[in-house]
Amino acid sequence: MTRINYGVHQTLNELEVNATDWGNWTDSYKFMLDHNAQFQRGNLSESAMKQLRLSTLAFIDLDGRIVMSKALDPVTGKLLLEDPYAHGSLPQDFPWRERLRDGGKANGFIPTDRGVLFAAVAPILDGFGHGPSRGLVLMGRLLSNAEIGEIGSRAQTSVALVAARDGSGPARSLPRLSEPTGSGETVGMTDTTTQVYRVFGDVYGHPVMTLRVDIPRTITEHARTTVADAMAFTVGAAVGGAADPDGAARSHGTDAAGPGHPARGGDRRGR
Repeated sequence: MTRINYGVHQTLNELEVNATDWGNWTDSYKFMLDHNAQFQRGNLSESAMKQLRLSTLAFIDLDGRIVMSKALDPVTGKLLLEDPYAHGSLPQDFPWRERLRDGGKANGFIPTDRGVLFAAVAPILDGFGHGPSRGLVLMGRLLSNAEIGEIGSRAQTSVALVAARDGSGPARSLPRLSEPTGSGETVGMTDTTTQVYRVFGDVYGHPVMTLRVDIPRTITEHARTTVADAMAFTVGAAVGGAADPDGAARSHGTDAAGPGHPARGGDRRGR
């Protein structure tokens, strides 16, 4: 599952890079003080969010209050008039509140009532990488069929969503993270396919989604055929050697050069 992990974490890392870029911006730094409407109109547009392939963009102050947020409808791609994240705040037990205190970055999965959100946060700095931080920029991308396809493309394999949990509770078919392998992975097999399941945890450490990769077993079948052919050749050679012992001796390279010497023309220097 190295490839699938790579595909998933590439998405999260991309969000973190973009959040860092927006966070370390002089205009963002000023906005966290004056909350000016011009910043919102000029930068937090539908087109800007589409360009970054975002479902959610939010600015969070040091007390965890969501100062401003925008959300796109995952179906129509239009800005939601009733933004579900507006005028709220981070839950008191939300793990990323720690980033408000230490000015750090984070990425991971957040279960929401609209689905699983790939998300990242970065500190809001003065545009030169200096603080003190004035809060966090949060960028999120809802899990969708298109996103699953993008993960598969990055991983160079076919990826399927088996189960996902939203903010309302656990989903069926979500296995535990504590699998025997210790990696949240399980393996199943059919006659033609090896199926590898990978469970991903949310920011709280709870299972939030399961992805599956189907690996064709053609390599296994090819290996089985190769072994069978090799066995047939070995048996055939043994039978032939028993029928012609003198020939078997000749096949071992013993000739007029005498025992203990290489056959004529068989100089082994430099090999």
